[in-house]
Amino acid sequence: MCFFWLAEVFAAEGIHTMIVNKACPTPVVMYYVQVHDMHYGLMVTASHNPAEYNGIKLIVDEGRDASVECTKRLEELIEDELNVKSVMFVADETDLCDVSYKANFKTLGKKCGAKMKAVAAAIAAAKSVPFDCEGFTITADDVLVTRSPKAGLVVASEGAIVVGLETALTPELVAEGLAREFVSHVQSMRKEADFEVTQRISLTVEADDETKAALEAHLDYVKNETLTTAFAFAATDAEAVELNGHSTKIKVEKV
Repeated sequence: MCFFWLAEVFAAEGIHTMIVNKACPTPVVMYYVQVHDMHYGLMVTASHNPAEYNGIKLIVDEGRDASVECTKRLEELIEDELNVKSVMFVADETDLCDVSYKANFKTLGKKCGAKMKAVAAAIAAAKSVPFDCEGFTITADDVLVTRSPKAGLVVASEGAIVVGLETALTPELVAEGLAREFVSHVQSMRKEADFEVTQRISLTVEADDETKAALEAHLDYVKNETLTTAFAFAATDAEAVELNGHSTKIKVEKV
């Protein structure tokens, strides 16, 4: 029944879904994925299959990366939740980092024996895996991967997915970050004051020049996010708070 529920979820998102509602040999799923131009297929294998094939499996059509396609559907959500300006997809991880390989002697020792030295040299010179060497197939499990980020990036990886984050901050990004921090603090103040979600407010702000410039540049965003109908820069007796290292006084009042 789980698959019928998943099909309904996919259909609601406009994703074409087909269910093979009967027992069938494992290769049939791969066949359907390819013949019907599916991006991927999900199947539950029965106990009569070899043990390594049992369980829930994701079948991906050759040449298609399901994880990337799924991630692209969430691009706007990722930008919003992680507070990044844009998400870009690259086909080669070397656009993000320099990659080097070393032999995993734990898995290769018994397999390669006397040929270990030659295999290790081939792995160090490799550009990708898998590949064949000295009569052995070298897989991802046989290789220790080191990724050195390109200048201006930090990277992290999980399986075949590599993510790079640009760390350079322009004055415009710093100002936007300061405005977002201001909004976050005002939202916390609204919550602490137990305001209704729809309550309109007025804001009086006492801030340094940099904070003032940032808020002026993003005033529409600040007012929309905080439901502010009146905004003014002026001296106030409110308690000072730190916003990204800037001492700021914020007075919130109901309208």
